[in-house]
Amino acid sequence: MSKYYKLVKIDSTSQEDINILVNPSDEDYNEMHISRVTIFDRKREDSEDVNVCKYEKGGSYQITNELNSNTDNPSDRRDGLIIYFHPENGDKEVALKIAQHKGLMYLKWEQIT
Repeated sequence: MSKYYKLVKIDSTSQEDINILVNPSDEDYNEMHISRVTIFDRKREDSEDVNVCKYEKGGSYQITNELNSNTDNPSDRRDGLIIYFHPENGDKEVALKIAQHKGLMYLKWEQIT
């Protein structure tokens, strides 16, 4: 599983001792806004049933039950989370996918088309 996940960079050189998530599409322009979030809650390890909660900026949300695990869950066997970001510079939306596997958290950036 880990071969599909890329290093996620954190810029720790900012002032005020605040770490900044680096924009994978433009490392010189890190101003991004969270546009939506999707949470995948598998009922048990390797279960085909996954509860999914989707939230979009502006208050729109949806909770679904017992979806097949072939959805967009970043984790093949456990829980997952996708945080979507929209860069201020107008670039395409990017998604930070977080997958749980054997107690580890794997991170992956994905460009949204």
